This record gives sequence, structure tokens and C-alpha cells, in this order.
Amino acid sequence: MTGTDEQHPPRRFKIRFYHIVILFLGVGVCLLAAWWQWARFKFTGSMQNFGYVLQWPVFGFFLVWAYKRYVDYENELLADADESPVEREIRTKGIITAIDEDFLPTQVNTNVEEFNKLATRTRREVRETRGEQFDQ
Repeated sequence: MTGTDEQHPPRRFKIRFYHIVILFLGVGVCLLAAWWQWARFKFTGSMQNFGYVLQWPVFGFFLVWAYKRYVDYENELLADADESPVEREIRTKGIITAIDEDFLPTQVNTNVEEFNKLATRTRREVRETRGEQFDQ
């Protein structure tokens, strides 16, 4: 068998050590903030601090979820490296991306002077839009 006949496993996104370190630092900061808000809640009894106690772990969970989604998107991109994201969407959803020529209006080709003449509003049109009467 030649090298071209073999099935190679799809390339995977490399999870780097510093990714994990930054992720753990982010989650750790969120948990420390929750602990700090818990201490403030016990000291003051404020329900706002209790809300923050519940909110900070959700932020930490979001960091983990977002990183997992990022890795999934990168793996999907590497698996389908030979086709563009638009082609992949067309293949999966069957979306029509071409417009028939009959659907679009025909384009009028004019020179610059004709176009400017057609696009320039007259004084009468300007005054009518302002609600002024035009003296004849």
C-alpha cells in the first residue's frame, strides 16, 4: 500500500499546557471571588453579595464551556480543511446560494453627468419636503 491509500486519522487541535494553566487561573479567580463574596455576605447579610456568590461560579463554568467549544470548533475546522465553511454549510443544510439572473433587475448604464442629473434634487423638491410653498 502506498501512503496515499492509507486512511489518516483527522488532525486534532493541540491543547497546550498554557491553555490549561490560564483556564485553571480563570476558574480559580472566579472561585476566589465567590469565596470573597461569601465572606462579605456573612459579614453584612446583604442579598446582593449572596447573588454574587452564585454568579461567580457560573462565570467559571462559562470559561470551561467556552474553551471546550473553542476546541470543538478548531477540530471541526481541521477535519474539514479542504472545504470552506460556506461549502460545509451548504453541504449540511442544503442552502441555495446562487440567485437566478432573471430575479435581479437589469442594470442601467449611465455616464456620470446623467447620473448626477438624475440624483440631484431640485429646489422645488427640497422645499416641498420642508413643507414650504414654492413661489411661481
